[in-house]
Amino acid sequence: MQPAFIASFPMKKLSIALIGLAMAGPVNAHVLAPKEAGRDVVVLAHRACWEGGAPEVSVAAIRACDAIQPDMVEIDVRKTRDGQYVLMHDATVDRMTNGKGAIADMTAAQIRALYLRAGDGGPDAPLTSERVPTLEEGLKAAKGKFLVNLHLYIAPEPGIAEIVKRLGMAGQVTTWVGGSPEDGELANFPMRGAVLPIPIVKECAASADNCKSRSVGSLTGYAPYRPAGFYIIPNGSVSSETAQDFIRGGAAAPRPAGTRIMASTLFDVDNLPPEALRAEWRRLIGLGVDMIMTDHPAALLDFLRREGSSGN
Repeated sequence: MQPAFIASFPMKKLSIALIGLAMAGPVNAHVLAPKEAGRDVVVLAHRACWEGGAPEVSVAAIRACDAIQPDMVEIDVRKTRDGQYVLMHDATVDRMTNGKGAIADMTAAQIRALYLRAGDGGPDAPLTSERVPTLEEGLKAAKGKFLVNLHLYIAPEPGIAEIVKRLGMAGQVTTWVGGSPEDGELANFPMRGAVLPIPIVKECAASADNCKSRSVGSLTGYAPYRPAGFYIIPNGSVSSETAQDFIRGGAAAPRPAGTRIMASTLFDVDNLPPEALRAEWRRLIGLGVDMIMTDHPAALLDFLRREGSSGN
């Protein structure tokens, strides 16, 4: 089953939807390096480290990562009615707070008056003392500890780059991005010099309009934009043979030197029993994936330490 947030990305004419933004200038090929020597796979904590009860995408969830030590945290960015950047996965505050309403219709002050619910929220989750954080607060909590991936639910804006630069975090922040290498938007990317792009390579569903083939082809066209890696998203669960073929093809495709191949085990896969989940991580690594996003970063790190980055 394809996660809802992935399904929301627009489909392109070809069988891969490349969601990419550009960044000029040199990029350290090891910018997405694991913290531990001898480990090859980068661990990305989805919505930070909320499994222990800290509200997802909160300062508390980022600080909870101190005890786990993933390499990166993923946080979701939205914009308030009065132009402030806040961290929230959903378009509304309903699931994660004691309030209701669309973030785009609320001021930052209105949102900041609310309290976050524990974990992944919902009406039965207890309220905490945590407030909805601003982008700057989230970045400050991660600075010097973790790389950060911004899941932007708004168009890229210079204001985001300004915050990243002002905090001295240029080159330590990535974002999933859209467009093909030929798009004019890439050359005019407003976050150039601050945020590293990770283009998404997405497989179209068989029933999708204008899907011609499943071939990943070459990713070298992104080289001028200095991508940090590529997020390979198959159609359907990563456990299916066709999905594995697509991931394998993405990992084997020619691409700029130093870039990583990312995949995720969110939702249906992350909810598998522990041994079955470890088998999926092992499978992804065998397919050539060297960056994994999960809701279970502690378990993934334990798996990698016990079995090695090869999964053997």
